[in-house]
Amino acid sequence: MNHLLYLCCLLACQAAVAASPSQAIIQTCLKGNPTQKSPTATEVPTGEVYKEDNYLPGLEAVFLIEKNQMELGYIKGKSGDAILFNKKIFQLNEARVAAGPLMPHEFEPYTATWLLITNQESRFLCVSFNFEGIGQSGRFQSIRGGYLIDARKKSKTLYFATGDISKF
Repeated sequence: MNHLLYLCCLLACQAAVAASPSQAIIQTCLKGNPTQKSPTATEVPTGEVYKEDNYLPGLEAVFLIEKNQMELGYIKGKSGDAILFNKKIFQLNEARVAAGPLMPHEFEPYTATWLLITNQESRFLCVSFNFEGIGQSGRFQSIRGGYLIDARKKSKTLYFATGDISKF
C-alpha cells in the first residue's frame, strides 16, 4: 500500500514538472525579443488593441487583442489583475513561480512584449516586461519579469519568472 501511494505521488510530481516551462523557454521569454533559434519566439501584434469596460461582470479588459481566433489581454477586477488567454482568466496573484526570487505582481500591458514561444515539445504565451522604477534605467535595467501560459494544453496554470538577462 505504501508503495502504491509513493508511486502516485511520484507520478503527480513528474506531471507537474513536465508541464512547467523549460529554462530555454523562460530565458527566451525574459529576453522579450523574437528569435529564429530554438525555441522560436514570434511577437504577437499589438497594433490593434481595444478596451472593454464590462468584459464580464466586475471585470474590465484594459488591453484586449483578438487575432486568428485567439483572444488575449490584461484584465482588472476586484480580485486583482489577470491575463486573459483563450477565454480563460489567469489571476496574477495565483501564478506559480518558475524562476527568480521575486513574487508575481502587476505590469503595464501596453509596454510589455507579448510573444508565442515554441520548441519541439511545447508552446507558451509569454508576456515579458521590465519593472516599473527598477528596470528602466541604471544597474537594474537588465532585470525582467515574465508570465507564461502553456498554449498547447488546456492549461490552468500561470507561471511567473524573473531574471537578469545580461547573465543569459
